[in-house]
Amino acid sequence: MSIRTSRDRVAGSLRNLQLSWTTVVLIAALAALADIFVMITLGGAVGAIERLTPPFERWIRDSIIVLPLFVLAVVGAMYTAKKLVGDRKGWAKMATTLAIITVFVTVLGILVNAASSGYDYYLQLKLLQTSEHLRHPTYLIQNGTPVLVSGRGTCDLTCQAQHATLASHIKALGITSIVLLISNTALVLWAVAIRGGRLWMPAKQRRAAVVGTQRMPVLAEAVA
Repeated sequence: MSIRTSRDRVAGSLRNLQLSWTTVVLIAALAALADIFVMITLGGAVGAIERLTPPFERWIRDSIIVLPLFVLAVVGAMYTAKKLVGDRKGWAKMATTLAIITVFVTVLGILVNAASSGYDYYLQLKLLQTSEHLRHPTYLIQNGTPVLVSGRGTCDLTCQAQHATLASHIKALGITSIVLLISNTALVLWAVAIRGGRLWMPAKQRRAAVVGTQRMPVLAEAVA
């Protein structure tokens, strides 16, 4: 009973938001495809060589996996925007909603990229430890040239390689965050433009949804 009640509350809240689900899914799909593309590009630049899944296959697979998260991010953004601007209409409401959607999907994209980068770093540390165990020399790429790492002070060869790898991931993630913000801003605006600026239900559908919501308690009492 409690599960059904919670489900009814969620469904009621979603109805009250009166979203245009076509726009929500379109924004989420574009953001997921773009952010996962950036993630794979990041992995190709500083990621672990052990991740051998073909890039296109991984792009499609991972985009499908994270799509529900991006849908939730867009819905959460529109819910937050509605709480902030209320029932006001016009450009202020539109601009506020678009800005919050962009922030939410960008933060999610950064978190997804950070998780992937963290996993890459974990795999690279294992490889560095294996190389140390096998007494393989450790090289760093400096200005396009492999340079043998030498121990300094208390930080040995493996320690230096770990620090350099972590620094590479942090720098790449910083650049990626800027790219995600720019690309997601463009994609959100493009998606809304494709939908003719429609973020919420048309007026007729909103009225029908309100009437349907009002009838539900009456029907429930009649059945009882």
